[in-house]
Amino acid sequence: MKCKHVQEALSNYLEGGLDPPERQALTEHLAQCTECADEARQMERMLAVFRERVPRHEPVLDLWAEFVPKLAEAQAEEKLGVLARLGLRWERFWGNVAYGAILFTQAVAVNTQARMQKYLLADPFADHEEGRA
Repeated sequence: MKCKHVQEALSNYLEGGLDPPERQALTEHLAQCTECADEARQMERMLAVFRERVPRHEPVLDLWAEFVPKLAEAQAEEKLGVLARLGLRWERFWGNVAYGAILFTQAVAVNTQARMQKYLLADPFADHEEGRA
């Protein structure tokens, strides 16, 4: 086994996710290669810290709770007339354009600030003035 393959499979090895033949080959490699064995020990210590300090929480997925309001909104929209539906879509369109404009303006501001930062010089007298006050 090559070291690169061992290092890629190390997490699965420590978590018990390898099939027996691959696990055996990896164990033999770790017995012979000190670099990979050191990497395995470091990763095992890191995983032990995670297990001790990070509480395990099972994810709670209640997709129906998220889906029901959206379904009700879609059903209510279907009941609207054609002009009312077009008006609603027109409002959504301009809302999305406004969000895009805000994001674009923010990106330009951040980019401009980053470019201008290299031209700004620190005030050499700032420390001296504070000492007088």
